[in-house]
Amino acid sequence: MVWYAAAIDRAATAESVYSMAHAIRDEVGIPLFGDLPTGATIELRAVCWVFDYAVEFDGKNARLAPRVESSDQPDPPPIKSVDSKVRQVWRDLLDIVATAPARARIAHALFQCGGSAGPANAAIAVDNYIASAQHWRRQHDSDEYLRIAARIARIVGDSAATQRALEYLLDGAQRALDDEPSDKPGYVLRPLDYAVNEPDCPARVDELLERAAVALDNVRDRERALTLISQRCTDNECRRRVWERRVNNFLTAADSETGIIKMILRQDALKCAETSTFSELKELAAAALQSTRHEDLGLMHVHTSAAIYQEHFEQVRDQMAQGATWQEALISFAQCGPLSGDYDQNCATIEQLRAAAPLVAYFPDKILGPDGLPIYEAIDPDDRFDGDLTKWEAQVIGGNLGPLTAALHSIPDRFGIPDQVALAAFLSQWPTTSQYVMRAITLGLQRFWCGDYEGVVYAATPWIEAAIRQVILDANQGIYTLQSIHKPGQYPGLGAMIDLLPDRFTLSRSRYRFLKATLTHPLGINLRNRLSHGIELFNSSQAAALVLHTLLTVTLLTSRAISEDLERSDDG
Repeated sequence: MVWYAAAIDRAATAESVYSMAHAIRDEVGIPLFGDLPTGATIELRAVCWVFDYAVEFDGKNARLAPRVESSDQPDPPPIKSVDSKVRQVWRDLLDIVATAPARARIAHALFQCGGSAGPANAAIAVDNYIASAQHWRRQHDSDEYLRIAARIARIVGDSAATQRALEYLLDGAQRALDDEPSDKPGYVLRPLDYAVNEPDCPARVDELLERAAVALDNVRDRERALTLISQRCTDNECRRRVWERRVNNFLTAADSETGIIKMILRQDALKCAETSTFSELKELAAAALQSTRHEDLGLMHVHTSAAIYQEHFEQVRDQMAQGATWQEALISFAQCGPLSGDYDQNCATIEQLRAAAPLVAYFPDKILGPDGLPIYEAIDPDDRFDGDLTKWEAQVIGGNLGPLTAALHSIPDRFGIPDQVALAAFLSQWPTTSQYVMRAITLGLQRFWCGDYEGVVYAATPWIEAAIRQVILDANQGIYTLQSIHKPGQYPGLGAMIDLLPDRFTLSRSRYRFLKATLTHPLGINLRNRLSHGIELFNSSQAAALVLHTLLTVTLLTSRAISEDLERSDDG
């Protein structure tokens, strides 16, 4: 026993807790992260275990817990389950060891074991944890030991010892504030955090927190200090002042930055303001963020273009409007694609792109509105993959718009412009065409062939939503439930209605993705939303062709049940 005690005392002269743990294992000849031999003596197990325990700060407690938690065999075993012979070794060691770190840990373990000697062991642990804090060269170890001492002292009701430990914590924060605090902000904030979260924290912590909130250079370090100050508030007026300081902390820091850093800090100010209950702070932060313009961000724009063979272009164009009559050509135009490509192939492409540049897959996509405020951010892995897929689909759609536009132009070149009455009569035979949708398509096609592309886009786009709504209503698919779930008293959103289509209507997964990327997804073309909110002007022939193709595609949809009935009748 004397040999083990001497070995522990030698190891306890190390400069850090980690070094001490290493030194103890070196003394007994077992690697720090190695298992004890099967036939280990009671003394060997007791010595290794007591210094292997991790300290967990659970609620207001500081308890020794197994460093390796396992439902099978925790290592070391929980203190309450330790054999009485091991506990006796700890008692014998406590009588022999002389160094403060060793006495602190052994007394802590015995205190946690319980029994009539608990208060005495707690007092030994507290005194030696405080003494050890002055011994460690590593500031983090000192702060942790003082925190443990304060917790144990409070548990046994020793308020004087609690105050002593907290005062030492604040002394460490003050020394750090006096010595270039921005170089090592953790030396300032960690002890302040520990002290503030203890009951009966000394009053001088307020002065130190105020110093930290001003002296620390980094905006997020100042935010941590201000957050601790808010924890000390006892009335609403104090909380309001601190919330204002927190918001202004980010706004002031943003004023001295440029580009995207300025925008991010203003976004942080808005997030902070939204967490508060003060509307004037939300307005202040939102106004600052809205003043950020896209050109102020300093982002780099990368444009890529590719040329295709003219013959290939003509082949794709002809496939999109094939037929011996203008009616057949128009049906081909409506059915071509999907313009976004095959869903499974697109997913495989995204996986390949991510494998080639894996880091990029972890960057969240963020979309800002024209007011500079964020309107969409893909954060979780599924959203990020969906965002990458949608961006790729939008590129594929963009690559197909040239042939698509040429295909629609080729119809009057081959057959002449169809007569309005004949065109309306033909469209009235399509599966889902109300008189208003039919009129919009008829006039849209004639406008397109006469060169009024802007008129096509702005007159026909709203009728895509009307056509989808009509598809759902015609199939008796419970649009009332959809409306009451999403926005009672308002029309159900286009995105929500599109989500109904794949399972119940003759719409493939690939064409469903096309509708989402074209009409509503923030990372896609998002035509309906960007047009209706005046974010972008759509007046090109390609935009007009895309709108007409999408509208015609939707009017071809039918309920799966109806389609199956027709197939059975044909077979009969």
